Amino acid sequence: MKYLLLIVFLAACASSEDRSEPIEGETLLNTFELPEEDKNKFSFEEITPEPTSIPSVDKKDVEEKITVKQKPVLAATPKPIAKRKWPEDYPKEFKELEAPAQATWKLFRPLIRVGESLKFDVSYLGIKAGTIVFKVLENGKRSGDLVHHFKATLSSAQYYSYIYRLDDYVESFVLADTFMPLKYTLIQRESGQSVDDLQLFDHENYQSKQWFKRIKDGQTKRDDKITFVPPLFLDPVSLLSFFRGLPLEIDDEYFIPVVVRSKLWKITAKVEKHETISIIDKDVLAAKIVVVAKPSEAGKKETVLNLWYAAAPSRELLRFNAELKFGTVLGELVE
Repeated sequence: MKYLLLIVFLAACASSEDRSEPIEGETLLNTFELPEEDKNKFSFEEITPEPTSIPSVDKKDVEEKITVKQKPVLAATPKPIAKRKWPEDYPKEFKELEAPAQATWKLFRPLIRVGESLKFDVSYLGIKAGTIVFKVLENGKRSGDLVHHFKATLSSAQYYSYIYRLDDYVESFVLADTFMPLKYTLIQRESGQSVDDLQLFDHENYQSKQWFKRIKDGQTKRDDKITFVPPLFLDPVSLLSFFRGLPLEIDDEYFIPVVVRSKLWKITAKVEKHETISIIDKDVLAAKIVVVAKPSEAGKKETVLNLWYAAAPSRELLRFNAELKFGTVLGELVE
């Protein structure tokens, strides 16, 4: 089951019978007793907007060609490579990731639908194991910066809970002008183990600040550290939203660095084809993307994932699957 969440680029998490409800990710700023400077720099204040409705998608929209003609958002274009001022000991490998990543970012046009909630049934070895819900929460702000807020929760099916109980979540806070993460939080619980993970991203200094705590067998392990990050990157949750803003034309190829627990994953994605699939008893035109996640750690194997995104203009994630060592993981939109 731990592989299941890796497949959707979330960390593995399970829960025990006596675990408390997950806390909000924002409270980890206080849980880890961060310096006031970091609290102020990375805090998030939700914006309360005027009530709006999510645009509906009719059959005609779904049958349109997948190409999305969105208005370019110039502020989302990263600064030219030539203007980068690298830290003195910045890794050469990260510098070399700049050009291929920027080629992908230049194609990106944000597609944010505040209030959206997508629910997926997830099966493993042909048995329904749980439910994943992806949400686009209200935008917020960090000082004068607009920040998008994404959340993913996982809960196990009732009868599967007797084998492996799940009730966990991750959050991603993304700067709107560059569509890069400001903050990423993970609440993980297992029988006999609990983990809280907070990552703050300092783009001015190309750094990730990590606070990590695991309690297991009565012992507490801390792994707090500061590491370098690539000039352009995403976290696991923002990656799923990022795909929605790409052209997704057949044979398109994209390169996206992803940072998880201060470790780099090199993501390559290719649009294999457009096809009609059946979702919630409807035929929907979709783009199938083959995603390969290659870890930077020596000896670690790459992961291959298939994603299906709806045609313009909605671009919801509709389905995902992967072949694992012991069977197939499948997630499908149910509401």
